[in-house]
Amino acid sequence: QERVGESIFLFTPSCVNVTSSFPVEASPSNISNEDITSFGLNSNSAPQPAWGDSKLSAYSWVVSIKLGVIGFGNIAKAIVTPLLEQKILEPEEIFCLVNSRKSFENIKKNYKYKINIDHLNSSKANLVWNCPIKLLAVKPQQLKNIKEINNYENNNNILISILAGVSLKTLETIFPNHNCIRAVTNIPITIGQGLTGISWNNDIDD
Repeated sequence: QERVGESIFLFTPSCVNVTSSFPVEASPSNISNEDITSFGLNSNSAPQPAWGDSKLSAYSWVVSIKLGVIGFGNIAKAIVTPLLEQKILEPEEIFCLVNSRKSFENIKKNYKYKINIDHLNSSKANLVWNCPIKLLAVKPQQLKNIKEINNYENNNNILISILAGVSLKTLETIFPNHNCIRAVTNIPITIGQGLTGISWNNDIDD
């Protein structure tokens, strides 16, 4: 086990069945219940990317990102914020993708760290799959809309899911190009006093 602040993280191999009596939806309260279309598709109405037309600039931006976050609700914030507070990651090393422009504007305005954040219809949305580590933090019912994109950088990268009720086997089926980790946490993590069980398969070493 490992303690981060007042939260405790328990690490277990995949042979241990990790469950929780506190099913938590990893989604902010201000996101509506409507289904997303797909986190793996672009929109024709997407804005121009920040790097303009330069593919080299886009590549430079991507390789500087260490953590991609798909969904940024209360639980995701509770995981990411201590990483920033303890300077394990810098804000510019995180790319977060949210469901809607409304969520995007809210986080841009109110979140105290200036992380890279964009919404589903952005032209940069697909780049989350180039991040070496992804935190999957959408609502469990939205999982069917998440489409893995096998970009040039994502083979054997890590995807950490905090979705309640979604097994490690299911994650490995949906994301075959990733080493999947399942994390089951509870509500007190939002105040730094949570308990988290973590499970992975034999393809991931310590």
